[in-house]
Amino acid sequence: MLGRPRERKSSHITSPSRLDTRAGAEAKDIMSPPRGVLQRLPLLRGGPNPPSLQGPETAKATPRQSVFTLVNAVLGAGVLGFPYVYKSCGLGLATALIALVVAASALSMRLLLLAAGRARRGSYEALAAACLGPVGARCVDACVLIMNLGGLVAYLNILADTGSSVAGSVVPPGAEPSRDALLLAVTALVALPVTLGVRRAALLAVVSQVSVTFLFFFGAATALTAAAPAAPLAELLWWRPQGAPLAFPVVVYGFTAHQILFDIYETLQSASVHSMTRVIHHSMALSTA
Repeated sequence: MLGRPRERKSSHITSPSRLDTRAGAEAKDIMSPPRGVLQRLPLLRGGPNPPSLQGPETAKATPRQSVFTLVNAVLGAGVLGFPYVYKSCGLGLATALIALVVAASALSMRLLLLAAGRARRGSYEALAAACLGPVGARCVDACVLIMNLGGLVAYLNILADTGSSVAGSVVPPGAEPSRDALLLAVTALVALPVTLGVRRAALLAVVSQVSVTFLFFFGAATALTAAAPAAPLAELLWWRPQGAPLAFPVVVYGFTAHQILFDIYETLQSASVHSMTRVIHHSMALSTA
């Protein structure tokens, strides 16, 4: 008769003391973060670049041109609300709110680039669909549509009001064009051609540079007018927290250009997270100045 086969005893038996030592080491590794953890954070070490949706033959813009394009997108109709912000919050609190929003806006733009690189998405809409799902993407599209529509209406009203003032000082009294006629003329002769005709990155950069130049010109003229001798003003208001709840959304809207971020990234020469981050930082610094 054949006997039962003998069971082999494993020679690799871990002693209880070794088990205790290994468990203690694992617990120590879990409880204490590894060295260099800050260097491995996505905000500091970067990540993969978002994919490009355009071919290499597409005309690209220089980083300087991209900076002006982003500045033009940031300094939109929302900049007209800043006098209200300073009046409501005071000089010190309004400046602090602007600095906080600028830092948060630059950081959130970088987070969008990093998220797009990891999700392998090359547009704002595709990234919203990947992160939030179809319903979330539709909500994001609706919010972008409402915000852009509000900015467009504000632009047209500002141009119509400015045109009415200029026309009233040039043409004889009673011959001024109506406000509706000015709105129609601005829409047909300014907004529509720029929307349909400005497609190339280089041409868009030129239009942005001209817009930013005019903006700085009017800012300098306003500063010189304010510095002229005038009647004594009231005491300067520095800190008024009661106005912050209404002023904060105005500041946030004034520095929001996330929906155009990937369009600028697409037209940037040698586009990468690092180069686009530099464009963001320079644009935010120029917009704040």
